[in-house]
Amino acid sequence: MSSLAAIGIGFLAAAQWALLAYFAALSLLYLALNVLAFRAVRGTAIGDGPAMTRHPYSGLEPPVSLLLPAFDVELSIAASVRSLLQLVYSEFELIVISDGSHDGTLAAMTDAFDLQPTPYSLSGAIPTALVRSVYTSRQFPNLRLIDKENGGHADALNAGINAARYPLFCAVAVDSIFERDSLRRLVRPFQEDPHMIAAGGTVRPFNGCRVTDGFLESVALPHKVLPLIQIVETLHAFVFSRMGWSSLNAVLILAGAFGVFRRASVIDAGGYRHSSHGTIGADMELVMRLHRLHRSAHLAGYQSARLAKRYRTLVDKVRRQSAAEFGDVLARAVAVNYAKLLAYKDEYEVARLFTDGRFEKQLKDRFDGDYTFSFHLAPPLLPSENDHLGRPKKKTFGPWMMKAFRVLAALRFVRGTPLDLFGRSAERRMERDLIAGYEKDVAFVLEKLSPQNIDTAVELLSLPDRIRGYGPVKDKSVADAKIRYAELAKDLVNPPPAPRQIAAE
Repeated sequence: MSSLAAIGIGFLAAAQWALLAYFAALSLLYLALNVLAFRAVRGTAIGDGPAMTRHPYSGLEPPVSLLLPAFDVELSIAASVRSLLQLVYSEFELIVISDGSHDGTLAAMTDAFDLQPTPYSLSGAIPTALVRSVYTSRQFPNLRLIDKENGGHADALNAGINAARYPLFCAVAVDSIFERDSLRRLVRPFQEDPHMIAAGGTVRPFNGCRVTDGFLESVALPHKVLPLIQIVETLHAFVFSRMGWSSLNAVLILAGAFGVFRRASVIDAGGYRHSSHGTIGADMELVMRLHRLHRSAHLAGYQSARLAKRYRTLVDKVRRQSAAEFGDVLARAVAVNYAKLLAYKDEYEVARLFTDGRFEKQLKDRFDGDYTFSFHLAPPLLPSENDHLGRPKKKTFGPWMMKAFRVLAALRFVRGTPLDLFGRSAERRMERDLIAGYEKDVAFVLEKLSPQNIDTAVELLSLPDRIRGYGPVKDKSVADAKIRYAELAKDLVNPPPAPRQIAAE
């Protein structure tokens, strides 16, 4: 056998093992996400949640603006609009954005819905391409059409956001079919949690389903193999995986064809960005900016605006130095893990969480009449015995503890200062050391970053995600993370050879 043939066989063998490892890891990830998704669905199904979950349709749902970007869709636009206008919802408006269409899209809408020009004044909160005119339907007062110069899908959505009247907006696609109560289902998270920023609906191919006049009549599976495989992959990507990520508060993308956002939050984030900003996926990029924006807001509430600025400064630095060559992958890792380290859960944070109003609201939602409650805590300043795992045994405190929590929450500004009595414990000192160490790690990674070690860099800066628990449990997870850090730091400086190089040797 020639050396060239041996190299080829070695390369194929390495590639096969690499593919096998990839699919094995992917399957394990899907399995873990499916378990998390099952737990989330089971909790909702058995009523483990607010009363709103069990009685979702009150007729008092918040009003929603539906945004429908359209470009050269003369043949299908009227049917899509009719389908959306028949959604079962208490109050909504539908805004069609004709993004510089060259065909008869505007004429088709005018003929079908009796549109007339309307004086308009858009907010201008997000810069967009020139808006030429706005039309309103004489048949449906909640239907408007914006005619603008072409700026792309993201620009069309931004124009719709500027025109929207309601606090929530839902981005939809022309080629989608909706169940009539789907919007009511999608808005439920906003009713249950006033802090909700965005929610995504389930999207799947309608191969095999029966559709009549733009409405789904019955759900069925296709008879061909490839569409069946497509449906399975869609269920993985759009249903189980996102429900699993949602339970970890780590959803990275919402379906562009059906996602509801809080309008004020999207405006604060600067709206959608199109390809001229170097953006590949406008939906994912927006979600990542919303994560960063609200993590920053959380840090301001956690301690101060100064801490939030410290967070934004580091994340922006990583994005500036890595985005041109590697996209947002490194900045995303830093945004998630740096926020986790900065907002470590100490005594002040526990007090703030109990007294910010949400805990008391949950009690009122779940219990009627007179009730009492108690807290099981292990205050570090009080002497306590340890359990069999070496953790301090908890003591019981009555409802009066809420008053103490309010005082403690108000004192969170002393966190990390010489006045911080709790900050002198070994665990709190370790948490501050982790923050300082992580900032040095970011500088180290940016100095050594290259195409050969980008995966290693992302894993290294994601190590804080492995840190769990408190007391001995946390100590062990930190020790394990440090062991892995030593391995990754070595690989960052001297990247291991790629599979092709191994085969060649």
